[in-house]
Amino acid sequence: MNVPNSLGIEDSLFQETDEAQLLEKLDMADAFRPEMNPISPSTLAFLMREQNRPYIVIDCRWDYEYSAGHIQGAQNIDNPTLLESKFFQDIDNIRRLMAERTILVFHCEFS
Repeated sequence: MNVPNSLGIEDSLFQETDEAQLLEKLDMADAFRPEMNPISPSTLAFLMREQNRPYIVIDCRWDYEYSAGHIQGAQNIDNPTLLESKFFQDIDNIRRLMAERTILVFHCEFS
């Protein structure tokens, strides 16, 4: 049974089900920080070519790192407060992203 939580979003969207495993994860033996659920560059390239799933690449690196080169279409958000307000506090945005099943890919210095 899918019961809406306090945001009005079905709890099933928060659970790790087969449907939630949308992207192939990097082999944990190769991952620098496995708790971050890393994906391989080829998995990201596949996602970007597929274009049948909405996705957002958030580049969390410093501005100067982003300016030196970044993933095409990536949004540079290097401020934790802005990142939190956009993806963790803006309820309307959270609802829209969840309803559209948007894939969020966070790119950082550990990527």
